[in-house]
Amino acid sequence: MIKITYKQLSDFTTAQTLQKLSSTPTSNKNACHIHHILKEIQVIREKISADYQEKIVALYAVKDDKGEVVRKAGEPLSFDVDQTKTEAFMAAQEAFGDTEAMVNWKPLTMETIADVKISAAEINSLHGLFMEGPELPLGDNVHPIR
Repeated sequence: MIKITYKQLSDFTTAQTLQKLSSTPTSNKNACHIHHILKEIQVIREKISADYQEKIVALYAVKDDKGEVVRKAGEPLSFDVDQTKTEAFMAAQEAFGDTEAMVNWKPLTMETIADVKISAAEINSLHGLFMEGPELPLGDNVHPIR
């Protein structure tokens, strides 16, 4: 099981890095591992979207006379925050991002992503998908900074 926050799963760099992992050819074993994690993440993202509509938009958006959220034409997910609720909205949104989700699959390993050329920023964006964070192999004369 992997524990990750909604904020991390919604992060642009995380999304780009996951796309990179899914589109880079690798061994069948690693491809299956990545595929299963991505499948679980897609389910979680759908839940995040539904939860956001229920727990944030429904409570803090500007509504019309019928109580419906006011949306911009052609933008079905857009909304404006009710100005009388701005502070509460900001706090609720921060707390929402800190919500933890469980990915029902084994964590990534450095071996799983070995075939993917990845930057330090991209590894950082995936830190929640590694059990304790990636343990990078160090050379004989390379020592971690403590």
